[in-house]
Amino acid sequence: MRGGSLADRLWPKEADPEHLRRLGLGASLSPLMWHQRLRILRQATDALLYLHTPVPGGKGAVVHRDFKPENILLDDELNAYLADTGFAKMDAGPEASKMKSASNALYLTRGYLDPSVLEGGAYATMTDGWALGITLLVALTGRSPLSIITKCEEDFDEDFADIDAAQLADATAGWPSRAAAAFKDLVRSTASGLCHASVRKRLTVAAALATLTSLADDDGSTGTGRGALDGSVLTSSAPPASTAAGYVPTPLSMQVREMRKGSDAHKGIKDNMLLAFSSVMSRLDAIYAARAAKAPEGFEERINYWHRECGMRIDLKDRLHSLRIWRNAASHLDDDRWRRDGPRDEAEASQLVSSVKTAIEALEGASSR
Repeated sequence: MRGGSLADRLWPKEADPEHLRRLGLGASLSPLMWHQRLRILRQATDALLYLHTPVPGGKGAVVHRDFKPENILLDDELNAYLADTGFAKMDAGPEASKMKSASNALYLTRGYLDPSVLEGGAYATMTDGWALGITLLVALTGRSPLSIITKCEEDFDEDFADIDAAQLADATAGWPSRAAAAFKDLVRSTASGLCHASVRKRLTVAAALATLTSLADDDGSTGTGRGALDGSVLTSSAPPASTAAGYVPTPLSMQVREMRKGSDAHKGIKDNMLLAFSSVMSRLDAIYAARAAKAPEGFEERINYWHRECGMRIDLKDRLHSLRIWRNAASHLDDDRWRRDGPRDEAEASQLVSSVKTAIEALEGASSR
């Protein structure tokens, strides 16, 4: 496409000059800024989630199997398109596509491949999630994908979860510290991540999309980041998350999302809990910015810190912990956990989000005076 690929833009000095010339691009491309990388990856993640979503009476869930910057193509306005589905496989069943074949791994791109596949494990949406996580880390750091997590740990002599995201971030992109930390935590934190060593702690692609959407909303050029706290977000008339930062999904993608509502009655509530919690934490980070240096990174500890050290009301603390538990339940591929820990129904979810919204608006009003 006319804009090249995400790889061309992340590593412009390594791009083939003849390839760039054919696209009408100059030989000296400027590096992408952080908000451009975020927007591109949000769109690509949205496309990946579309592939993973079965259509009743139509296509099954599709696993891409070669998600990487080279397969994220860009148009003139840097809109992203997911390409090269030559390795993609479809499963007619209700679950995501899975197949065991160690030989297939030889044809896929090293660096982005879930280690479990190299050991003869199953391809699934989760293995696409690993590739997404590595792609996010590549976009954050500008590093090669090959053994990237291990090399980061070796360079900083720390476990990946303990490395300061600001130190990892590509300096040419101007990453804000919170955005860098969010990208890094999507890859791997102590509790969860797309590339977590424990399969039980793997984030879903939907959870990653929710975080990327919230980050895009928080970017000053794309909105306030408060949409997830609007009660209407829990209704069927709410706009899809992908429209929040100016990206308009295709009609086919919109149709698929409407079908999701029937195929999983809880899917919309789960996605909205992910969005709501991410937006809530961003707003509270801004309110308590003066104490940010000492605020813990973990969500549970940070909420308790705001109550203990910053005077946040105990009722808001308790509601935030309820929302955190629902968010955690929504983040994992575990229906039993959702039934056990999630809200009873949409009404309960909406009521909690509305009460948190009201409390945070009061805090924002007080801090602005």
